[in-house]
Amino acid sequence: MLMILVLAMISLAGCDLVRGSSEVVGTTSNSHPPQTPWESLVFILPLHLSRLGSMCATHSMYFCLDKLWTEPLHVVDVDTAQAQHPEDSWFNQVFNVEYEESSREGDLASEFQRLVSSGGAFRDYNIISKRMYREQECCDSQNKDYVQYGFRNRLMSPSEYLRRLTDFSETADSSTERHLNYIEARYNPHLCLNIILSVGFGPDRLRREHFPGDMQNAPYALRLQPFAEMILFSFEKPGDELTFQWFKHNVVCSEKAWICDDGSQSRELRGRLARNEQPFGNYHRT
Repeated sequence: MLMILVLAMISLAGCDLVRGSSEVVGTTSNSHPPQTPWESLVFILPLHLSRLGSMCATHSMYFCLDKLWTEPLHVVDVDTAQAQHPEDSWFNQVFNVEYEESSREGDLASEFQRLVSSGGAFRDYNIISKRMYREQECCDSQNKDYVQYGFRNRLMSPSEYLRRLTDFSETADSSTERHLNYIEARYNPHLCLNIILSVGFGPDRLRREHFPGDMQNAPYALRLQPFAEMILFSFEKPGDELTFQWFKHNVVCSEKAWICDDGSQSRELRGRLARNEQPFGNYHRT
């Protein structure tokens, strides 16, 4: 059962804990066997404990959607890319034009920005700017995330990456189980808790990222806005209770109720992605 912590009742006694490393705290295997290579749908929590958390707090009291974090699988080449997207005429047209890789990636990023900004998808899903003092703008940082994690790592077209980024169904592509596989936290010595800054869900092992001096075996705490309740999760196996279903219904849908009522994607966005057949951008031969 989840533990709800009332801040006024927390004891400020010393913490009998093990001090952690300043680097990523290894990897932890989940009980679920991996079905696909590691990837994670990452959310930022609006807490003023990190730069991104502070930026998120200017947009939402609940969450911000960060990225679909992937590991590289492919070497990008024309034949592989076209074979992977046989029905995507725009994506194939990009590869039918011979020009420098930087120009190709620039056109891909421009197309991704068009998809995200048209109709306000970045507002629908709290996709934030990661550049200070440009909180209301879209989408330089997201373009870079798409090029790196979508195109370079997985050869995704702009529309495919956006579809998967905004797919909040409880299984990715109806086949891959989503469980907690990324957690970033900062230790609070007064509360003796690891305060969760961001979480990610997807297949394969759990990755933990802590700040210097963090305690490795303190419970994790996730703050529910706007009531400032702190929900506690086991340090050893946080994913047993911090599931994607729990996070979706208790955090995401607390602000975006339509995500739970109307499926994982808005009808408007699904329509835009389905109609994405027209070429976009200027093609420059080398």
